[in-house]
Amino acid sequence: MKKTLAFLLLLTMILSLFGLTTFAKGYEYPPNVRISVHAYRPESRFTPEDFPDVEIIAIEEDDVPGFFLFTLSAREEEALNNRNNAIDRLKKHSGIDYAEAEKELCNATIDDNFPEDTIIVSIQGKYNQEKEIFTVEDFPEIECTDVREIFFSASHFARKLCLTISPAGKQNVLDAIKKLESNPKVQRAHPNYFIEWPEEPDYDCEHEWQDATCIARKTCRICGAIEGDVNPNAHPVTVSDDIVCYDRNCSACGAVIAPGHPEEKGYHNFDENHRCGNCGKTECELFGHTPGAEATKTEAQTCTVCGVVLKEATGKGNPHTAAGDLFGATAMLSLAAAAAVLLKKKK
Repeated sequence: MKKTLAFLLLLTMILSLFGLTTFAKGYEYPPNVRISVHAYRPESRFTPEDFPDVEIIAIEEDDVPGFFLFTLSAREEEALNNRNNAIDRLKKHSGIDYAEAEKELCNATIDDNFPEDTIIVSIQGKYNQEKEIFTVEDFPEIECTDVREIFFSASHFARKLCLTISPAGKQNVLDAIKKLESNPKVQRAHPNYFIEWPEEPDYDCEHEWQDATCIARKTCRICGAIEGDVNPNAHPVTVSDDIVCYDRNCSACGAVIAPGHPEEKGYHNFDENHRCGNCGKTECELFGHTPGAEATKTEAQTCTVCGVVLKEATGKGNPHTAAGDLFGATAMLSLAAAAAVLLKKKK
């Protein structure tokens, strides 16, 4: 008996150790992989059934309008491949215009060849909308002395930054990257394999200025110099002149470019269930119920659009006319009088 208990205890310890190892390994290759996606319209509603070629556990709405997080189902050793295949499929879906892994982990080693004082950071798409300029305060996990923007595309929700760290050192770069992976704004951080920044330019730049936009200051296309402030009225995207029921926003800063007109029924696109395919609201939510025939004794008054009961059946009188009510009351009195006469004769 004692040997059996000792064996079971040893087996439990081995299984526990295996579980901890699997959990630690799962941090690098998580069995559930999340993908950040952006829909054409914030009101779009998705369910896993909308994507039959992707194994999705759940879809949750993000805290930024229009963005969603898709949690995938995948075995641990296949997680990354399944995630990348799912991203390719999701990009082809008619309701989605952007999809990327919520987080990419760095696999660089100290034997790689890279500068010892800079890091390249890719910002998650949803944070490219709400913040025009990133500073060292956005990266409190590390000792960052300078932040330079090296790429930005509002239409693709893409932004890359070059961070300068202190003190310099290849191990310090790798340690900083690991810390940045916990920053919710960072989609990916990796060593700077590509870009070299001169300490001082050895020429006088004849600036070619790119106008300020709603999220970026005026920038020189040649040397990257920055001047002035952002222009909240200069949006890098345009919208059509069509009048619709929903607000159309700048995909970069989120500001309303073209306000919608939900108060006009003709600007909605109602389906057979009387739900607008643009704003997602029903006709009755927007314009109130349309009362049907008045309630009768046996039939309630309902909305002719959605069928909801507006007034319960009265339970009184003839179900069709007021005259019927009078006729019914008269008949009841007549019956009562006849019963009284019969009772009197019996006596």
